[in-house]
Amino acid sequence: MGLYDYREYIANEKAYRELLREIRWTNEIKCPKCKHYKIWKLGYSNGYKYQCSDCSYKFTERAGTIFEKTRTPISKWIFAIGLFRIGISANQLKEEIRVTYKTAWEMLKRIREAIKDDFLMNQLSGHIEVDETYFGGRRKGKPCLPLHR
Repeated sequence: MGLYDYREYIANEKAYRELLREIRWTNEIKCPKCKHYKIWKLGYSNGYKYQCSDCSYKFTERAGTIFEKTRTPISKWIFAIGLFRIGISANQLKEEIRVTYKTAWEMLKRIREAIKDDFLMNQLSGHIEVDETYFGGRRKGKPCLPLHR
């Protein structure tokens, strides 16, 4: 799914939550803490949607994801992930999705942490080339020379 495919969810937080629920739990909802499948549905008035019947852990769709413990809407997170894919700084992200710099920086940090252990992201393939690499820096009184001669 590309960023353009999310256009139908824009400004519809409920639709994003449904999408997140479908992605996380295709058949049955399970507790993110103990992995138990017997779950009670709660009203959202107390801030939680589900409760585990085994360990009594209360949670929402966001529990155990990069969206956990944040008040930023999921719609902004989806745009941040899309913009992260093309390479964006926290300062640019702040302007694009209208959040504070601290929030934008934290969002990018969480996205980086989420993909660092991804097997597919850690695989280099094809022809890898590094040009004009310098190690160290200038030493007093000595010119900085390239490694290749």
